[in-house]
Amino acid sequence: MPICAGQRIVQDHPDLATKNLYGAADRLFLCYNHPQVRKYRLAMIRDIVGRYDMQALCLDKIPQTMLEQSAFSGLFDPPLRTVGSFCFCEHCGARAKKSGLDLEEVRRRALEIASRSLRIPAYVIESQRDKLMGDTEIPLLLLEEPLITKMLQFRFESAVEFVSEIRTLARQLKPDIKLQAAFVPPSHFGHDQTSPRAWLTIQSYQKYREVLDEVLCVVHYGDDVVRFETERAVAAAEGKMRVITSMRLYGATRPEEVAPLANAAIAGGSDGVSFLGYDVTTDELLGALAHWSKNRN
Repeated sequence: MPICAGQRIVQDHPDLATKNLYGAADRLFLCYNHPQVRKYRLAMIRDIVGRYDMQALCLDKIPQTMLEQSAFSGLFDPPLRTVGSFCFCEHCGARAKKSGLDLEEVRRRALEIASRSLRIPAYVIESQRDKLMGDTEIPLLLLEEPLITKMLQFRFESAVEFVSEIRTLARQLKPDIKLQAAFVPPSHFGHDQTSPRAWLTIQSYQKYREVLDEVLCVVHYGDDVVRFETERAVAAAEGKMRVITSMRLYGATRPEEVAPLANAAIAGGSDGVSFLGYDVTTDELLGALAHWSKNRN
């Protein structure tokens, strides 16, 4: 079940969308601090969990982000992408006060940081695309800008709070249900290549481990990356929730790569393996997965 992504909903009800530092409504993402968004998603929980015989509920898009890596105009550098991914709606403002944060003060500072980035010509930014795809500037930004650090902490705090509400409701309806979430990897970009790393998409394996039973670590890369990201996720979970590595079973994945991917996840300490294929997985890939499952030690 998606939590914050809802393109059709946002198009029909733009007042539910996240609002960026310029006051513009996002085209895809809902604000999880909006009371009506919470009411709608909790109603979905009541309907789905209360109606169907199910063992687990997997949450997706929590909460992801607003700003992609690039636009038609070119690449967004890391500081701009950071401050451009925050929601400054009135509901976030009200919730931020409970965390001792003045959201209008954050917005003013975010505008100044964005202006610094936008003064640099687009072709200069684009010429450094390979370097700027990482987050090398962010540690210094957070050390120099305590308001931005506090804003990130507030986003984690309020998002985890909402997931805790979902878990409470789901268990009231079905006490033995497992609550899962699909997260981007701790270090690499998400598989869709539009999301920043986990720290900006508010997806921390450590911070959610008290409110989730299982987490899918979605790593759509090669076996060495699968091993690395699984190790990182398992270490952050510290045994307080199960980690299941979710890998790619479509596109560039070859049949002979299925077994090494699965084995890399197990070697990294994953509690299980998951392969995501949407509706484009081939019989050949499914056969390779079946073969691994039947013949693994």
